[in-house]
Amino acid sequence: MAKLYYDLKMTKEFEQMKKKYHYSEANFDISKYTKEEEEQVIAHIEKYFGKIEKRIPDLDAEHVNIDILIIPASTKHPYTTLMTLGMGGRFMDGTPEELIPDKFGYDELFLCLPDDWEFGLDTMWAVQYLLDMARFPFSNKSWLGAGHSISYDIYLGNSNFTGFMITYPYEYGMEAFQLDITEEKRIHFYNIVPLYTEELDYKQEVGFEELESLFVKSPMVTDIHRANVALNENISNIEDGEEETEDYQQILYQ
Repeated sequence: MAKLYYDLKMTKEFEQMKKKYHYSEANFDISKYTKEEEEQVIAHIEKYFGKIEKRIPDLDAEHVNIDILIIPASTKHPYTTLMTLGMGGRFMDGTPEELIPDKFGYDELFLCLPDDWEFGLDTMWAVQYLLDMARFPFSNKSWLGAGHSISYDIYLGNSNFTGFMITYPYEYGMEAFQLDITEEKRIHFYNIVPLYTEELDYKQEVGFEELESLFVKSPMVTDIHRANVALNENISNIEDGEEETEDYQQILYQ
């Protein structure tokens, strides 16, 4: 799989993205977890998200060393999970000052895929864009948290998605959401959900919570064939009360 990741980096699509967004060939001061911190993060991931099967090393580290962990489907979580490891090794400089006392500023991100997802050059986008999202705050002196989104001007691999939204790990519970590794440092674990262009636009115009309310069921597991919930006819139906949605967000604190 590491070879597939390397092959993807050589494609024209990736080179265009690298040029347009935040990648460069410059040398950086690379940050990473201490050995003890990494052990704590891995233990937390395996306790709440599942047993790690593979680890894809970061072949092109920028600012921070970020590996990708693959957690296979299980009876409890019947889907494959891709999880970053290393993003939380560096503070996000753009974190709002008012959130720092609550220990925001260190994240790890994860993306859930169907258990039958086959990794190839047309589907490896899931790995590459997860890594891209994790690098974004460091390359742009920004930060990422629930409600944020990043859009691209191209379709993501074999899908019609054009970007991602960051949301909470609703189906895992509050204990999975955060990990205190020191008195000053807390890691937050966020789910990234791929979105269509119209959904990204709707979120920007109306809001994060309003977009989430359009989903009849949780969009946590990536489905490249799912309905676009922000199409005009769907929005009209929901606004007219013709369709009721399950408040899957309540799962977080149950």
